[in-house]
Amino acid sequence: MDTYEDKRNYKRFPTQLKGTFLLKGGLRREQCTVLNVSRKGLGVAFHTKEIISRGSSVYIEIYPPQELQAISVKGVVKWIIQIENGYTGGVELMSKFDDAVLSKLM
Repeated sequence: MDTYEDKRNYKRFPTQLKGTFLLKGGLRREQCTVLNVSRKGLGVAFHTKEIISRGSSVYIEIYPPQELQAISVKGVVKWIIQIENGYTGGVELMSKFDDAVLSKLM
């Protein structure tokens, strides 16, 4: 039996990275935590009361430890569930991380 993980194109790596996000058309950046990362996607906990819907475009800045600059990405929310203090969801990136950037996030 295939699991969902078996169907992924890229392996996901667990993380706990601080970040901020801005929904397309949004007015302000809000806090998020990147829970896992792959070459083409992110698992994200969005710390917000703002409604986030599947299909929303999102801009995310990730702050890797020991890096001076944030890593900025654009993606689309592929799945989303509401949790106690916000939402948890999967974001498909518009472009893949290269090896150098991916290594900074792991």
